[in-house]
Amino acid sequence: MFCTKTTYTDGRFTGVWYPNDPAELKTHRELASSWSSIVPSFPVSNIHVCPSIERAFEEIERIGSLDCVKKVLVTGHPALVGGMIEVAGLVPVVL
Repeated sequence: MFCTKTTYTDGRFTGVWYPNDPAELKTHRELASSWSSIVPSFPVSNIHVCPSIERAFEEIERIGSLDCVKKVLVTGHPALVGGMIEVAGLVPVVL
């Protein structure tokens, strides 16, 4: 899953605003392509490029079944990690 630092699909954000570079999705698509070439056995259907953290979270929800426990590793910019905590509703647990 490759996504921007934009928290919500409608462009809203939490915390400090980090504007997305218009070319950022292009960069994320290139990263996804690189991942695919580095790990060719990884199914391409499981590689996603999302314009927001909210959209990535929705994709994670769609992929998982209702009775499974989802384990998600979020790496990258602190705004990305904080945004995922926000979107997942984990702020009360983390703070």
